[in-house]
Amino acid sequence: MEQFGAWIGLGLLLLAGYVLRQRHKRTGPLGKALSRLRELTRRVREGESASTDLAEWEDNLRTLEGYPNNYNELNMEIQFMVAFRKFLEQHAPEDARIETLLEIERHRKDTILGFNIHLDK
Repeated sequence: MEQFGAWIGLGLLLLAGYVLRQRHKRTGPLGKALSRLRELTRRVREGESASTDLAEWEDNLRTLEGYPNNYNELNMEIQFMVAFRKFLEQHAPEDARIETLLEIERHRKDTILGFNIHLDK
């Protein structure tokens, strides 16, 4: 009976860790960067972006670079790097990063955590 209680306790501890991690992921710096990049991408696609958004793009991209799996997953989902390139072409056409972003688009990553993601839609 003591073993059963220990297993239940371990399960509850793991569940609490998972819930706390998910909460931190949504409300911490990663969650804020994900939601802001979604919003910035939407604004570029709808033609609502402004040149003053550049600092926000750079700040959120810098934050997301610390989480490579989330970076790749979000980029596959909403292709925010394509939107960032379009933003730069529209608001900062002399920016040297445009050529690099075009090269990155030609070689899109197709894995997350080592699993193949089929990009054919």
